[in-house]
Amino acid sequence: MVRKNSMEFENQAFLSNQDITGEAPKLLLCSSIASGSDQGSTEGITPMAGIGKEHPELSWYYLYLSNKELKRYISVFSGRKAVCFRTPSGAIEERFFCFKVFSYTTSDHKKRFGQCAYSKEEYTARRDSARIVREAFATGSAEQLNTLTDETVIEGNGWLFVCAPLGQLERILSAMLPRQYLVTDYNTHRAAVIPQRQMEEFIYLYESMPYNME
Repeated sequence: MVRKNSMEFENQAFLSNQDITGEAPKLLLCSSIASGSDQGSTEGITPMAGIGKEHPELSWYYLYLSNKELKRYISVFSGRKAVCFRTPSGAIEERFFCFKVFSYTTSDHKKRFGQCAYSKEEYTARRDSARIVREAFATGSAEQLNTLTDETVIEGNGWLFVCAPLGQLERILSAMLPRQYLVTDYNTHRAAVIPQRQMEEFIYLYESMPYNME
């Protein structure tokens, strides 16, 4: 989804580095990837890994950002804020992009533990979130998945996951200041990629059973 307008824009140089220096980037650990029982109900929730469609041209990449930048980039990648590009003629174009996004912060995870009332209402909320994840991955809907991520209530610094063509991501990052970088694979020095099904399972578990993850 792309819209264009014109406006004034000036560039400033700022560089930072977010390479992970381990053997390989790793997604957050899950204490359970099998079916489990929600303690707030008599029913169980079964993660549905693999229900989404594979899109070779789209991959999940990620960044680690401060809270301010995390909120800013969620707005940009989900299509709520524009990115300004300078054209070869010197004009400024304002474009909107809409990618699938998902964020994780330790503060938000802890907050979910504190709000876990083990009630029927809590179970219903978790079940509805899990349904949204299933439907979003099955249909490929970025708008539907992005309803789970509200930048206005995110607390703390953390990870931003985004599913998009690498070329477009790099172009957006290079146009925004201060410059942010995708996490890179330590061995290849290229942008690290999270497999589609692994990301799907992670989001499903986090939304349906956040207290079963660490």
